[in-house]
Order: sequence, then C-alpha cells, then structure tokens
Amino acid sequence: MVICLVANACVLLSSAGHMNMNTKSSTIIFFWSTSHAVCVMCDSGEEETIDHLFDCAFAKECCATIHIDWDVSLPLLDRFTQARSAHTIPFFTEAALIAAWELWKVRNDMIFQRRAPSPSIWLSNFKQQCNLQSVRFKDNLRSSFCV
Repeated sequence: MVICLVANACVLLSSAGHMNMNTKSSTIIFFWSTSHAVCVMCDSGEEETIDHLFDCAFAKECCATIHIDWDVSLPLLDRFTQARSAHTIPFFTEAALIAAWELWKVRNDMIFQRRAPSPSIWLSNFKQQCNLQSVRFKDNLRSSFCV
C-alpha cells in the first residue's frame, strides 16, 4: 500500500501499477511496486504487514518499556482485547495508539532524517506526547494517563 500526499490531496494506492494525477500545473505520475520491503528498524520481516508492528524487535523493545506485551498468536482484535484486559493501564487504547504513532515517527526519522532509532528516544517522545494529550483531560485524570 502506498499513500501519496500531493497539495492537500491524499491518494491511497493499494495495488501494483501506476496512476496519473492531473494538477493545475502538471500531471504527476506515480509508480510503485508490490515487492516486499524489509523493516528498516530491525532488518527482518515484511514492513508492509500490520502484524510486523507487533513482531518487530524494535517495537517489542519499545512496548516492553511501557509494559505492553502483545500475544502475536492471536488475531489482531483479540490481541488488542487481551492486552487491554491484561493491564491496569488507564487509557490503554490511547496509550497504544500513541505508542504506534511514535514508532511510526521514529521510523520516518530514520528514513528521512537518517537519525538512529533508540528505545530511549521513542520513550521520551511517547511521554511527551502523552503529556500533550493529557492537557484535554480533567485535572484528576491527568496524572493517571501520564507515564
């Protein structure tokens, strides 16, 4: 799957081939391939699969720092339900989404900025994002969300 952002337009491409996109100034042609990419974070696994988000060694190490252990033998929805019920983390869904978002950002920093990923950088970004999100909570709930 490829997502292309072009001047306020988002185009989702999910099969091999090419696409022409007419804009005011020119026609933009996108080419993509269905070859399987190796994960840039751990050099193993197919990066394009959602399951790799849970199998990636780097992602596992990061999630372990916030005590989330995914049971990869379960289907995706059951995996999430099991992890949520196994933890007493308040706002588990929000924390899991922020964790995934920060993994994506660290991955992008490695690809586009050539910054070396580390779980400590990920954890720092995760905590900062939790604090930013907690601003919209009532005061008495804020401390239970922030790590």
